Amino acid sequence: EIATTDNDSNKARFLGNKEEMLQACQSFNEAHMTMIQTKQDYMEEQLKSWRNSFFERHRERQYHRNRQRVMDVKKVLDDCRAEINAASDVGDEYDENDGGGDAYG
Repeated sequence: EIATTDNDSNKARFLGNKEEMLQACQSFNEAHMTMIQTKQDYMEEQLKSWRNSFFERHRERQYHRNRQRVMDVKKVLDDCRAEINAASDVGDEYDENDGGGDAYG
């Protein structure tokens, strides 16, 4: 029975100041919501920063990769041109040495 009277006295103490208790609950709720909002804002900012840096690095890597591929293609083309020019020069020398006659005639 003593526990019941202790409970009743605690109830009476807290319920006696109903307005004060409601104000304390509202203050706690507002502080809690502010803390959650602050944490959410911080996390969103961190995520946005990470996303921007990730895609900036990705674009940079793709740019250099594509630039390297362009340079590789250019080198292959230059090598092919040099090979064609060398073959053409050999062909010109061959034409000069055959006496100018028609090979099919």
